[in-house]
Amino acid sequence: SAPPNPIIQQFTSVTNEGMIMVARQCPLLRYINLNHQERLTDTAIIQISLHCPDLRSICMFGLEELTDASLVHIAQHCPRLQQLQISGAQFEDVGAAAIMENY
Repeated sequence: SAPPNPIIQQFTSVTNEGMIMVARQCPLLRYINLNHQERLTDTAIIQISLHCPDLRSICMFGLEELTDASLVHIAQHCPRLQQLQISGAQFEDVGAAAIMENY
């Protein structure tokens, strides 16, 4: 039988280091809700994209520290992504273009 789909709902007060550990230990991660985890930066999102290529959905409302680098890495390394929910960050055209080119 197939392994269960790892699902992580919403954490409370996650750090970059904690999220990187989750990404490295859960390569089959498919759904993650990181809404309002203000402590997370591009460092964590980039590691999620590199270690979790099966990611289908990521929610990132209120992550004000994110930049285009997060979107570019998600676009390049998460080919199965079906849902991306973002707000609160100051993305520019580079990030939006990367997402639109790959999905």
